[in-house]
Amino acid sequence: MTDEAQAPLSAELIVEVASGIVRERGVSGLTMRHLSDELGVSLGATYRHVPTKRRLLLMLAETIYADVLTREVSGEPLEQAQAMVVAIYDGFASYPGLAAYIGLHADEFESPAVVARITQTLVDAGATQGDAERLLLIFVLLMNGALTVVLGDELDPMKRAVFVHGVEVLTRGEVKRASQQR
Repeated sequence: MTDEAQAPLSAELIVEVASGIVRERGVSGLTMRHLSDELGVSLGATYRHVPTKRRLLLMLAETIYADVLTREVSGEPLEQAQAMVVAIYDGFASYPGLAAYIGLHADEFESPAVVARITQTLVDAGATQGDAERLLLIFVLLMNGALTVVLGDELDPMKRAVFVHGVEVLTRGEVKRASQQR
């Protein structure tokens, strides 16, 4: 495909194509050269829109966060918080290796808007601000472990269900504990 035969190159198009590559080959299978080949453009053209692979992966993470922020979540606040955390898990699970990469560069990949929304939802459910922030950190650590540990053919398919159960147990326990302290 030539530059003239395709849609104009943009950061959004680059992220879209990179998304497909990462879903298929994982983060380690994404190179800027392979991405440029898939786009049908020169490597320099890709770099003009997205300067580094790290920036590209950050943009990919931002699409996951944007999905969580725009998603309508129903139910009680506790159920809403749980659903948002599971949606983040599902988003990152779609991109092999992205959670591990983010784990190494966590400070760059935090989404203040997602943190604020989940924290406020936990507060609305009855947790204190401090407990909600601590619980969110626990979720991040639990999620990163669930997404990066390979358990083998027998146990790997159970990871999501175990993660969801863990989120439910932790949120119920934290809210119950907070209400007993009041």
